[in-house]
Amino acid sequence: MGVKHDVAQAALWYEKAANQGDAHAQYALAELCLGKYGGSYYPEKAETLLVQSAEQGLLSAQLTLARCLESSSCQR
Repeated sequence: MGVKHDVAQAALWYEKAANQGDAHAQYALAELCLGKYGGSYYPEKAETLLVQSAEQGLLSAQLTLARCLESSSCQR
């Protein structure tokens, strides 16, 4: 029993909310774009989303963005 994890479906819903400016959705989608939870690796998109979320004051996004930039895992 339990709930089946569907990363593609989660990404779809996070993307819809992120496009509406939801900082938590932007952060969650960025995490998926960094390959977490089985998501595909899109570092440039992740960086963009992290910046958007961090600019809204989400501390977890600010920390992840700093780590991402420091380790060069967000490539431009």
